[in-house]
Amino acid sequence: MRKRTINILSIVVIVLVIGIPSTIYLLGLNTSFQKVVLDRINVEDITSLYIIKDTSTGDIKSAVVTDKKEIKGIMNEFTNLKLKKSDSITSLNDNYTIRARVNGEPRFMITIWSSTDITIFDKEAKDSAYDYKVTNKFDYESLDKSLEKVLHQR
Repeated sequence: MRKRTINILSIVVIVLVIGIPSTIYLLGLNTSFQKVVLDRINVEDITSLYIIKDTSTGDIKSAVVTDKKEIKGIMNEFTNLKLKKSDSITSLNDNYTIRARVNGEPRFMITIWSSTDITIFDKEAKDSAYDYKVTNKFDYESLDKSLEKVLHQR
């Protein structure tokens, strides 16, 4: 009976030692654009967005947005974006890079590779560049139209 109790306790300890850290790690992989970017800055403090479109054919278009209303509109496209940390990007075709300056200083660089892949770099965070998979329905077409409109206006 005593040996059985020791075996059960050993199994419980092993499950706890492996299970709790694994659960914490897996929960840490899931995040949101809100947590990664918008909780770290006030959108009102963004002084400019430098938008670059790099195509697979080598064409590059760029524009700078300084209008607060346009900046807020572009950043709102990402508000409900749910993310999961990833080890790789699966689509390296056309992409958009958005460089956000906060109070005149470079802060975030967001590269949208596709409707499912995004890379976010935070200049103020250590280990600051992460690749993410989009885990919820993301209206990439709406974002694409908004950014194309900005690129063609300038």
